[in-house]
Amino acid sequence: MADFKLGRLKFKWRGDWVASTAYLLDDIAKYGGNTYVCVENHTSQSTSPNFYTDLTAVKWQLHTEGLYFKGTWAGSTHYKLNDLVKYGAFQYRTTTQHTSHATDFDGTKFEVFNEGLEWEDSYAAGTTYQDGDLVSYGGYTYVYINATPAAGQTPTDNAYWDVITTGFKALGAYSHGTAYKTGDTIQYGGNNYVAKANATNQYPANSNGSTNTTYWTLNLEGFNYESAYNAGTTYQIGDVVTYSSSSYIMLKDRNVGTTPGTDGAVWDILAQGDSSAVLTTRGDIIIRDASQAARLAVGSANQVITTNGTDVTWGTITTVGALDSGSITSGFTSIDVGAGAITTTGVITGGTVEATTDTAAGDNAAIGYTAAEGLILTGQGSTNDVTIKNDADADVISIPTGTINVTVAGDLTVSTSITLATGATVTGILDEDAMGSDSATQLATQQSIKAYVDAVEASDITTVGTFFSNWSSITSNLTSTLTTLKNRFVAGEIDVVTPAIWTIDGSGELSIL
Repeated sequence: MADFKLGRLKFKWRGDWVASTAYLLDDIAKYGGNTYVCVENHTSQSTSPNFYTDLTAVKWQLHTEGLYFKGTWAGSTHYKLNDLVKYGAFQYRTTTQHTSHATDFDGTKFEVFNEGLEWEDSYAAGTTYQDGDLVSYGGYTYVYINATPAAGQTPTDNAYWDVITTGFKALGAYSHGTAYKTGDTIQYGGNNYVAKANATNQYPANSNGSTNTTYWTLNLEGFNYESAYNAGTTYQIGDVVTYSSSSYIMLKDRNVGTTPGTDGAVWDILAQGDSSAVLTTRGDIIIRDASQAARLAVGSANQVITTNGTDVTWGTITTVGALDSGSITSGFTSIDVGAGAITTTGVITGGTVEATTDTAAGDNAAIGYTAAEGLILTGQGSTNDVTIKNDADADVISIPTGTINVTVAGDLTVSTSITLATGATVTGILDEDAMGSDSATQLATQQSIKAYVDAVEASDITTVGTFFSNWSSITSNLTSTLTTLKNRFVAGEIDVVTPAIWTIDGSGELSIL
């Protein structure tokens, strides 16, 4: 007779599968998104990933299949069968249990569960994009379609991106050298263009005025007013200028030097003006010649309008009389009065005054120059001919009238030496009583000369009764002062050959005994 255990006639819910746990027949456990029924009593594996070891060993059977959302995919994470992850804009279902790579998503272990879109803002070359990522690039919006995530794939590459929406991105005036993207719009000359492909250094218009259709589409034709025509300006298609009394529109591109009205294939007249008008260039003046209105073109810098009594023209100021009171300010590079003179009662200020000719004897106060003499100052006054003063209006150096003398009012400081007219050079003045320096270029003071002579008299000439026992010594002393002594005391030659006694009486007479 069969033995039935009533407790084993139903399934037993055990909740989430747990490692190292005893499971009995008909136990049901949840692992990932699925539930499994135990078909063999056993103790479960010690780690979660090894559940599939028991499943492979037929200790479990799939009971119900479900899904478990794990959020955004992460590296180094164990994913179970039917786990759902978000990667990029898509959701994926795990088809092979595995532990994910630290950084790389392995699409072979997943299948797309739900496609979606994720806005990633403006395209950046350094960003890695995945399926469903949306970016803006130029005026367009793109979606990433390649199964392999990648960075650096320009949205215009159809192997990686699809256009979602077309549009425009206004970037203002065209700038040569700028990298433009598909959908960028620019203003060039008088027209508006939209980039149809990525472009750098590609002008929107060809030189003949046609559109550069490889890279650009003409979006809107218009005008770009450039004011009066200038022969040195480069004009683009659609530029409008005025010339004479009419306005013209440029038909070509990057054109320079073609005068409006001279070539109908380059400039087309936009608005016709008075055909008798003569003004064409900035600064033009209308005058009347012998028969009609005429154009007087702008003159050169610093020129003035002059007349010969009949017609007017541009010229320079020429005067044979006086330039009356007033002032001449900026704009004149030179004033040429020929052999005349400029007279003023005011002050002439400026940079430097450079004389080019000699002065004359009758000049009251003149600055001159010659190649030999250099700077020359000439003057004549009742006391001095030339006077140099300081900022206190006090005399410093003066040359008395009619002389070649120089008067220095204060101290004269000489840094090196003074050379006299005879050729002798004086380098200084010494105050040495003994004349010890014996210099040939330095003068002695009055006091030092007197002290030296007094010392010689005291040592070489004694009073009455003094006897010179060392005659060679006195002879040597006399040699150096002989001239002084003979001029001061006696007339004629002094000749002493034997020792003697020299005396000087009260009247200054010298006696040799």
